[in-house]
Amino acid sequence: MLNLALAAELRGQVAQARDQLLQLVPLCDAIDHQQIGAQARCNLAGVMAELGEPQAALDHARAGIRMAEKNGDRYIQTTGHGAAFQACCGLDQWLPAVEHGRLAQAGYAAHGEPAASLTCEAGVAWALQNAGDSAAALAGVEAVLAAVAGRGGWQNDEAEAALHCTRVLALRQDPRAPATRAAARAGLTAQAASFADPAEREQFLRSTAARREIQST
Repeated sequence: MLNLALAAELRGQVAQARDQLLQLVPLCDAIDHQQIGAQARCNLAGVMAELGEPQAALDHARAGIRMAEKNGDRYIQTTGHGAAFQACCGLDQWLPAVEHGRLAQAGYAAHGEPAASLTCEAGVAWALQNAGDSAAALAGVEAVLAAVAGRGGWQNDEAEAALHCTRVLALRQDPRAPATRAAARAGLTAQAASFADPAEREQFLRSTAARREIQST
């Protein structure tokens, strides 16, 4: 069921993924399967944050992180911190968001997931901006842009990272904002192109707030 929920999330069927994970969590508890239970909670936290349920998302993320710490599973801890970052942003808890985002960034980098790590790094910059530290926010964006330029440009799976950078740059009317916004849109469009069915493509594009924001900017 964990894989089914993940497949649904990747297709943009976020509500379906949430419902499947809500069924899976108590099943894992009933048989005391700590590892899958921890991952299910962290995945559930991510989809609930996307669906605009940040407090429930944060509760599930914290529970999943605690279980993963007990089991020594660093990857699940990483996904939990990523979900907690999203939830804290939804709750306007910007300093906790920075903390969770940095832990997720380091974890994804250690596990060889550069796009996820870059997205967290850019997200931390956006959280710092909202926390009132505009200098640190700009420094964070500069580091992301330098890394992207150093290896030849944005990758398609970095659309959300480009969105975070765009937000910070646009507040300053930075001339790099339009190109960064265009990179976010191009990356998302390329991801959607993997769906042959137009209805599935539209579902994917409209499934999260970040994807909708990329298309509207």
